[in-house]
Amino acid sequence: MEACFISLRNSLGKRLSYWDESARRWFRIVQCLFMVTLPTIGSAQFLREIPAGEEWKELEVQLPKYPRPENLIATQVSSLTSFTFAVDGTSIVIGQDGVVRFVVVARSPDRAENVSYEGIRCSTRERKLYAVGRADGTWLVLKSPVWVNFQGARVNSYHDSFARQYFCIERTPVLDAAKANELLRKR
Repeated sequence: MEACFISLRNSLGKRLSYWDESARRWFRIVQCLFMVTLPTIGSAQFLREIPAGEEWKELEVQLPKYPRPENLIATQVSSLTSFTFAVDGTSIVIGQDGVVRFVVVARSPDRAENVSYEGIRCSTRERKLYAVGRADGTWLVLKSPVWVNFQGARVNSYHDSFARQYFCIERTPVLDAAKANELLRKR
């Protein structure tokens, strides 16, 4: 916007009028207000979904299709781990309960592979394992999965990395699966 005013001033060969200066000041004020409130937009959206005083309730989980190689997005977790990790971009779901659910494929240096369907609660920094993949391309559903805190987890724990880099903004889930996919592909 600043460049527009400078360009206008140069092309007309005269100083900006009082009204142009005033418009520029208002634009800066609006721009500052937008930048200050931007981080709270996602938080406010999530907080409206769970009214004060109501207990959080997890939604029923629907298993995704088994991951296909062309849908896997390689991710960077830590330079200290020898494992590689990939997320199935088509499996990412941002639930109304505030849980980010996704399929992750972890590979060891020896090419052993673990496939799992998991969830991350950004607000509490917890994870849950819903199902593990079988060699025949089907899911083995866990009978009683539980939420486990992952904050300060060890080197091979990808949950903290996924939460910080791809799925959570502070303690609020990203807006949608498209945004999560965008963040995964950028890094």
